[in-house]
Amino acid sequence: MRNLLTFLCLCICTTAAIAQNKKTATIDQQWRQVDSLIIYGYPVDAQKIVLQIQDKATTANDKPNILRAQLLTLHFQLTAAETEEAQYQLLQQFGKQKRTAVEQAIVNNFLADAYWGIYENNRWAILERTNLATMPADANITTWTEQTFTDSVVHLLQQSIQDKAALEATAAAPY
Repeated sequence: MRNLLTFLCLCICTTAAIAQNKKTATIDQQWRQVDSLIIYGYPVDAQKIVLQIQDKATTANDKPNILRAQLLTLHFQLTAAETEEAQYQLLQQFGKQKRTAVEQAIVNNFLADAYWGIYENNRWAILERTNLATMPADANITTWTEQTFTDSVVHLLQQSIQDKAALEATAAAPY
């Protein structure tokens, strides 16, 4: 009887472990598929799979995959946005969402990279703007100067490493 009970417990634990590994593998396979679609130039198809991943991750409360899906969705939206102002609005909305310290650090780093990308893509126009001694806090991104972009990027990067203890305590692999 004792051997039978041990065998049943072993079977149940093994089944549960395999089920968890299959779920993770499925999401990993989907991420590989998304990467391939992006490489081959099919962002619309990739975005559909990202939304599926986000739904699965939300159901499983898998925060790293939720954040990864949100960041990639934002990337697709930024790519589709036609103006600096539209990109700025997307970035502002995304940056205001409530997150854990580690997730916010990742988001701040992403936002800094996105602002720098906007600067690089529009550098010729930005460099022709007149530098101001002080830029109003609510200034439209279409009026930002080179210094404003640089200050914003530096500020976001500094914020991304502000909570050093939480970042050091968090494993990087899930993200």
